[in-house]
Amino acid sequence: MLNFVPTADARGIMDDNKEVDTDGLMTNLEKIPYHFHLFDVYAQSSPSAAEQKIGTITTAAQCYRSKYGDEHMYFRHQRMEEDFKYNPNWLTEMDAMAVCGTNDVGVTPPAKCADKKQTMTGGEFAKLLREKKNKN
Repeated sequence: MLNFVPTADARGIMDDNKEVDTDGLMTNLEKIPYHFHLFDVYAQSSPSAAEQKIGTITTAAQCYRSKYGDEHMYFRHQRMEEDFKYNPNWLTEMDAMAVCGTNDVGVTPPAKCADKKQTMTGGEFAKLLREKKNKN
């Protein structure tokens, strides 16, 4: 399991009290300068293991918008259910309600996630970042 913890400076990029649309989100992201320390990255070898810092994420260039990034760059996130297939004991090592928001967790992804492509608007992404900021 990986945990990306935003730095105090990174948390300052987004205004907690302001909803932003996609353009506003992009404008905020363009403020991120070269060699900016965004996140500390922590890992756990299993749900019950202690987190260990394994690295940082720092920008290698000024952030900017690009047609390539908007139309061709996508990230595939591995579903935790795939991990559970290989490590079924993890299901008993974690508090499913706290981690997943439900106790209905197993090796098969929920139908609504498995059957349709997941998308997120810029405003939803900004809200997610704010929620992450408030937790840390």
